[in-house]
Amino acid sequence: WSPQYWGFIDKTGKEITPNEYDNVDDFNEYGYAVVSNNNLVGLINTSGNVLLDIKYYKIEFCGDGIIRTVLPVRDTNNPGNFLYKYSYYDSNFKQIWSDV
Repeated sequence: WSPQYWGFIDKTGKEITPNEYDNVDDFNEYGYAVVSNNNLVGLINTSGNVLLDIKYYKIEFCGDGIIRTVLPVRDTNNPGNFLYKYSYYDSNFKQIWSDV
């Protein structure tokens, strides 16, 4: 058995990204797809460019182009636990708020 990896091709069959992701979502109406490796997620566009690195626990689309990320951070008081830190990005991927 070997692991199955996912990537993207365009309508003509041209490779957008190689098969390098553990899991992928479909591209949404903004042209973004959530991709994952090792249970963490990131975001790419239809050209295969990485918009948000694969380091988040979750990426959510809040409407009006606003994106919320959830980042797992090890709890320094209890190293076996994680805390979750939130950030918000506008449609240009400029961070507009963060508690990280």
